[in-house]
Amino acid sequence: MARSMNKAEICIIEGDQGSGKTNTAVAKVVDAIERGVNTKVFANFHLYGIKYVYANLSMIVEYLNTSLMSATSDEEVYVVIDESYIGGDARMGMTLMTKVLTWFGSQIRKRRLHLILIAQHGRMIDWRFRFFMTEHILCSFNEKTNYISLNITRKGERKKKTINYFAPKYWKYYDTNELPQIPQKILDKILVGTQ
Repeated sequence: MARSMNKAEICIIEGDQGSGKTNTAVAKVVDAIERGVNTKVFANFHLYGIKYVYANLSMIVEYLNTSLMSATSDEEVYVVIDESYIGGDARMGMTLMTKVLTWFGSQIRKRRLHLILIAQHGRMIDWRFRFFMTEHILCSFNEKTNYISLNITRKGERKKKTINYFAPKYWKYYDTNELPQIPQKILDKILVGTQ
């Protein structure tokens, strides 16, 4: 019988521009791979040296009804969404996209997913994801030492954890200047509404 996850794994990573948010998300994925975890990775930005599927938020929503977005008993799926307020904006209300994302958030444990949402401010992310969140990470980058400091709060734990790690180890896996694209379907709806 397949081992089930005890709880959904939803991590929100936040910090100022250049604080190491994307680096931290990439580090979580790379560390899982290095531990020997059989992983499937979906990201809305390009990764290098890692087997992954490039998928913007609209594509991720389309994959929800396929086996792509579910893990088998011997694997785990990581979904990493940079600039996660795009499509998962707290101010969007109950649009069709946020309804689907809410359903998605409710199924994360059963799908054996690790959802990593990256934003400058967690409050920009839809409240439903903040409600389901199991881990909250605040990042800060020290330019002199190239270390990233993480203040980690896990749901159900009172004590915060602080970790420092050497950022350059993960730089080769992504382009820090890449901008995740706004899905065309969202742009089309916005543009129609302004005419």
